[in-house]
Amino acid sequence: MHLSSKTSWMTWSVLFILFLFMGGYVMPHAAESIMNIAKDASCFAPLDIQMGVSLEDAHKSLDCSGPEGRELYRTIEKREDVFYPIIAGLLFSFTLYSLSFFCYKKQKLSLSLALVPFIITLADLTENYFVINLIDQFPSLNPETVKAMSSVNKVKWVFLFMTLGFVAYFSVVSLIRIFNKRNRQ
Repeated sequence: MHLSSKTSWMTWSVLFILFLFMGGYVMPHAAESIMNIAKDASCFAPLDIQMGVSLEDAHKSLDCSGPEGRELYRTIEKREDVFYPIIAGLLFSFTLYSLSFFCYKKQKLSLSLALVPFIITLADLTENYFVINLIDQFPSLNPETVKAMSSVNKVKWVFLFMTLGFVAYFSVVSLIRIFNKRNRQ
């Protein structure tokens, strides 16, 4: 399925609106809510938005959030931060499939590329699991849990940047094809 039908455009539009709402309002509001009740908001940084986290960074951030902040952080990881990666994964998957199919008309290539954003989704959800475990372990954080969370975090960011690169590439190729097609007419 690519963006040639009305239904496809509607699906993509709904996913895009949900993505903007989650990324522009829900998640920033959630982080702000933690900071408002944190023991020391100046040193709190959500673990899942950092690229790679050390044991010291994890301990500092969770300590700064305070008991109420950690409890809210756990709730957000279980609720809001479950929907956001799923919405983002579906949006990026649908976008990559549609753009690559438009450019090259190769379904196998398009389907393969559409799987890349699901790696981000799986990594993000796995990262949430580790963050919740770290919150539960605090103040005695297991270095192996931090290391696992940090590794999954790095996978998420690498595949996110890869996906954004693919989207940018196929967008440029699509625009060139559209421009060339209009110039020939």
